[in-house]
Amino acid sequence: MRVVLLCLTLVLLSCDGGDIDKVKPGMTQQQVIEIMGNPDEVFPASRMGNDGTVESITLWQYGSNQGLIWKDGQVQEVIPDLDALMRELQNAP
Repeated sequence: MRVVLLCLTLVLLSCDGGDIDKVKPGMTQQQVIEIMGNPDEVFPASRMGNDGTVESITLWQYGSNQGLIWKDGQVQEVIPDLDALMRELQNAP
């Protein structure tokens, strides 16, 4: 029974869309789709830019816990652990 569960777990893990560690800032959408496949969810958003203006960004979510932030058609940030980012934001002063 343990062997069956271990095999099932390995199969499910191998079904992941891709390796987010291979995605780097500056990559285009086509490059990312070749590595990761299409995102599971897409969220339009905005954030405060370094100069104080509001920037339009897009979050591509993969699975339940990985994401990419896009701006102007390029990856701006790779987020391997969305849960950790959310905890960090909630604890920020």
